[in-house]
Amino acid sequence: MEIAAPTILVSEAQALNTEDAYTRFSNSPQDRANAMNAEMTNVGVGVAPGPAVNNQPTLIVSELFLKQNPPPDPEELKANLYSAISRRRSDARAPAVAKDPQLEQIAQAYATQMAKDKGKVSKEKVSEIEAPLYKMYATVNELGGVKSDPLDFAEEPGVVGDAKLVGVGVGIGSSPQFGKNSAYVVVLLGKKHEAKAPAARQPVRKKK
Repeated sequence: MEIAAPTILVSEAQALNTEDAYTRFSNSPQDRANAMNAEMTNVGVGVAPGPAVNNQPTLIVSELFLKQNPPPDPEELKANLYSAISRRRSDARAPAVAKDPQLEQIAQAYATQMAKDKGKVSKEKVSEIEAPLYKMYATVNELGGVKSDPLDFAEEPGVVGDAKLVGVGVGIGSSPQFGKNSAYVVVLLGKKHEAKAPAARQPVRKKK
């Protein structure tokens, strides 16, 4: 069974009985710190027969502590990412980017699919989601994935690239790295095709 969480702590001991195991855990600074860690949200205990010591039966006792993230608010997170990207570009003296509804729609569709597929979106599905980009935009820089702190995406070097528009998508799901309530983020920064100026009309000369 695979377990995924931002933080996992394990305490193990071989003891004569459960009281002996409790004493061993209590006397160990590391094991005691695991049990007292205020960030842990879940705990599990396992007990199994161990090898005999001096003809006495023993137990193998394991304690597993997890830190599980609370469910994030995707809309709040998206707003915070837009703000963080704006600050990052300002700090880097890069021109401001405008929020683009089309880029946000595509980014959100991609992030939702990533959350559904635990980050493993098929190439065919990615091509389907991103198809409008090739028609509507001259260049697009794509950032995405899952991190322990989603706002870290605003610190990626690509955020301060040559772009005029931005769209952010956030999907909530389970990830192999961080477990439940992981935030999958997609950031799209780009520029649309420049409209060509109409050809100048040649003056019409009237015959005299």
